[in-house]
Amino acid sequence: MIDKLTALLIESTSEIGDEIINYGESNISWLVANNITNALTLLESSVFDLVLINVELCEGRASDICKKIRSKQEDLYTSVVYLSSKPHLENRLQAYAAGADDFVIKSSSLLELQHKINVCINHQNHQRTLIGSYESRHLEFLRENFDAIEDNATLLSVYKNCLSAQSIEQLASVLQKKLDGLQLAYSLQITTEQDLFRSKYDGSEFSPMEVDLFTSLRANSSKVQNFGHKSYFQHHDVELVIHNMPIEDAEKYGRLKDLLHLIITVINDKNKMLNVLLLARNKCADMLTDIDDNKLVETRDNLLILQSILAVPPTEDVEELSDDFIYF
Repeated sequence: MIDKLTALLIESTSEIGDEIINYGESNISWLVANNITNALTLLESSVFDLVLINVELCEGRASDICKKIRSKQEDLYTSVVYLSSKPHLENRLQAYAAGADDFVIKSSSLLELQHKINVCINHQNHQRTLIGSYESRHLEFLRENFDAIEDNATLLSVYKNCLSAQSIEQLASVLQKKLDGLQLAYSLQITTEQDLFRSKYDGSEFSPMEVDLFTSLRANSSKVQNFGHKSYFQHHDVELVIHNMPIEDAEKYGRLKDLLHLIITVINDKNKMLNVLLLARNKCADMLTDIDDNKLVETRDNLLILQSILAVPPTEDVEELSDDFIYF
């Protein structure tokens, strides 16, 4: 069932306006503007399916009105018909250039105008059908793919936040925020160059049993292991146990398994980068410790001498140089 269409007639002559409104489809709700100011006010506050514009009434501003309608996204499917007493081709071209759908000569029969209106109505009904069908398919697509879209956004967010992490603590915080957002209780273990980093959703320490659990699971060499409501994920130096996996919902359970394995892959890649930076910092610190202070002063003095020599301006005539300078 097509909803009632709304139409705006911009016309100062009431007789013509009454003829157009009364000689038409009953499923059109008409509003009439008898001057340009009222027309602009109505166009600003309302959206119309059809607009009929008396060109002479608008005093050369019909194109402005049409462009205003076309510039509003919600008026994308508004049909615009010009009414004019000037049948010249130039006037028609100006109307079409402004975005009008049709051009009707006032002296033409009312039947012709009604025919043009009917064409616009059919066009609007067709557009509404297409829009309704598109919106229905779009909603169905979102229902089927929303989880995938949300998961992609989560993964991209993790990757983006990992890029700015400068320590293992910051890296673990990135993972914690995402798992908290997914309402997942977890235990995390990351192997670094210096030590094992451990973190839990509630901030508590690993119990001896949990330490043994991670050791046993890692020894199995399986990247993903499931036991009850818990799942173990491992990618190289990153290990994660989720304590409350939704095993009752098979679809959500499978989706989370894929997502979490991708997330710890990103975490592991960043952990490798942090390990390289840590080794570089430690190497620099060792080099600075080994440098003898006396040698450092001697090196600095030599650099100053070299700098002063380089500062001597070049000369083309070596005859002008003193013997002392030459033999030096």
